[in-house]
Amino acid sequence: MPTEARIHHMMKILSKTKLEQFWKTHPRVKAPAVRWLTITRNADWVDFSSIKQTFGTVDKASKFFVFNLAGNKFRLVTLVNFAHGYVFVRGLYTHGEYDQLDLKKLE
Repeated sequence: MPTEARIHHMMKILSKTKLEQFWKTHPRVKAPAVRWLTITRNADWVDFSSIKQTFGTVDKASKFFVFNLAGNKFRLVTLVNFAHGYVFVRGLYTHGEYDQLDLKKLE
């Protein structure tokens, strides 16, 4: 019985404006955030381990995927819909802000 070939699809990033707004007040995160956007758009993630292959420092916290940017000075909180290839940006925070964040309030 033949198996269906998986079609590569680029990830679609939703709420990118949250990143753009954040880097206006924190300009040193702009270059790492743009790098993350570029890499993520070209990714074809199917599960957490495939994200981990792309970004080795990504963490899973509840239903969120948390990326370290700029040497862990900033934390990018996302939701990922693997079936449809969507990455939804929930927020970008300084590491101090993230430490105070209640992820349940983002759900």
